[in-house]
Amino acid sequence: MVAKSFQNLEQIGEPFEDGGKMYVNVRAKNGKEKRVRWYFIDEYCRMYPEANREELLRKYDPYWKLLKHTLMGDGEFIYVLEGDVETHLQELQNCKDLFYCTWWGWYLKSTAPQEIVDGAREWFTLHRIEWSDVGASDIELKPYPEVKKFIDKICNGKAAYKWI
Repeated sequence: MVAKSFQNLEQIGEPFEDGGKMYVNVRAKNGKEKRVRWYFIDEYCRMYPEANREELLRKYDPYWKLLKHTLMGDGEFIYVLEGDVETHLQELQNCKDLFYCTWWGWYLKSTAPQEIVDGAREWFTLHRIEWSDVGASDIELKPYPEVKKFIDKICNGKAAYKWI
């Protein structure tokens, strides 16, 4: 994004690098093309501390999602797996609906097809986790020790943490 004084000008082309910094061409008020500095969101927020970083990410980053949505998808909860990962390595590797998070191990989103959920129940105990159990806000998790203690308690210390 450009400095506030250039935000109402027409952008010409895409941002480009020159000398280790990013620039973009804009059409100045007099109609002439002008090269101006392009800032990444973190740079922009340092220049303008009053700027709302989350709002800027939503507006300008096409890949940005709330952490809650990234981890839980369109559902309101996840199923954390409890059990022995070693015994079911092949099944875990072949399941595209299964995800891994270092904070709670292997899990299924609530939007996983029912046959996947039923299949996972053949090998694992599934524990339903609400976002409120692990999330501090829509954009951040509770502190790791707190989440780990919660997961260990509900999974009897046998959460499927092992990475394959």
